[in-house]
Amino acid sequence: MIFKKTVPSGVRKKCSMLYLMGMTWHTRCMFDLDCSEPSFCDILNSYGIETYAVDNSSVGHAANVDQARALIDQHQIDYIFAYSYGCRVVMDLLHSVDVKGIMLLDPISDVRVPKEKTHMGSVVRKSDIDSVLTANSAQITAHMRAAHIAAVSDSDTLIVPGYMDHVLETNPSPYGRRLSDLFKNRCRLFLTKHCLQVVRQWRPEATTFYPNSSHWIMLEPGRYQLAKAVHDFISC
Repeated sequence: MIFKKTVPSGVRKKCSMLYLMGMTWHTRCMFDLDCSEPSFCDILNSYGIETYAVDNSSVGHAANVDQARALIDQHQIDYIFAYSYGCRVVMDLLHSVDVKGIMLLDPISDVRVPKEKTHMGSVVRKSDIDSVLTANSAQITAHMRAAHIAAVSDSDTLIVPGYMDHVLETNPSPYGRRLSDLFKNRCRLFLTKHCLQVVRQWRPEATTFYPNSSHWIMLEPGRYQLAKAVHDFISC
């Protein structure tokens, strides 16, 4: 299912943007959370950014890459905003798409969410999400926290290539070097306090760091500052 959100009435559309999600969160859990407070997606829309998003495929990483490529072609996407695992999807479709710019949020972090392995993939429990938010000092309002946890099903399953975390954390330099390729299409790094130190060294001249925000910045007050930075990037 494609989640498309147009700009509000009276706001001029400036561009279209595809959001590529992390491995644990569904689109409605993070990017466009259904809550009384404006979601990160809502704030982007108010800036004139038409957004597209899609949940990860249930059959693995290659399908996520193919799915993103098809969406970019079909909807003539101008910009990509990738979060966590979604950044790895970008790396693998880089040379087969043509967009105006790419934004990466926390390509690698030190956050670990417990997952129960099953024959289908990994099951994320609501109780684990709650405890991880607390353990990582996520600055989320009570309304946002409750809505985020409620949006996670007790039986969510995601199939992701587990070896990728190990490869990136033990030998991340090839991915850092790939940013030279990304810069052919213009790229911006957005990093929170939970990004790994090695990521901060990839492209310091093109990095915006949010030391007071966690890996859940899209649910925190920092999302307003992040959305403004996205707007400024596409406007320059």
